[in-house]
Amino acid sequence: MSVTISTSVDIHAPAQAVWDVLTDFAAYGEWNPFMRIEGTAAPGTRLVVHMGADGRRGMAFKPTVLAAVPGRELRWVGKLGPGWPGETFSGALVALVKLLDKGNLEQNHNGYDDFNQALKQRAETISETR
Repeated sequence: MSVTISTSVDIHAPAQAVWDVLTDFAAYGEWNPFMRIEGTAAPGTRLVVHMGADGRRGMAFKPTVLAAVPGRELRWVGKLGPGWPGETFSGALVALVKLLDKGNLEQNHNGYDDFNQALKQRAETISETR
């Protein structure tokens, strides 16, 4: 049994503009109140991702970049779970977690929606100025 959180957004900007925003980790503080990322978007590298970077209670994890195809795909895997822009939870305790922690799953979904909207706004704004 697994639980998947999946969100999407239409961004009216070239794929390269979205990629540039998504992988410019140093600039996340300018537009992204939800997380900070340290590292480089290159396959095999390890990132440090701080969730809840706006001062709310959060967590940090260290995923490994699996794919970084400019303009197409950024994918990582980490042992604590957060993915981009969704999560898949699996294992024997998933049913129990679903019963006890529905609010947290909804909060995670809302967090991904918020991230998507911030990414959309930043990419579209940058695309208009080019």
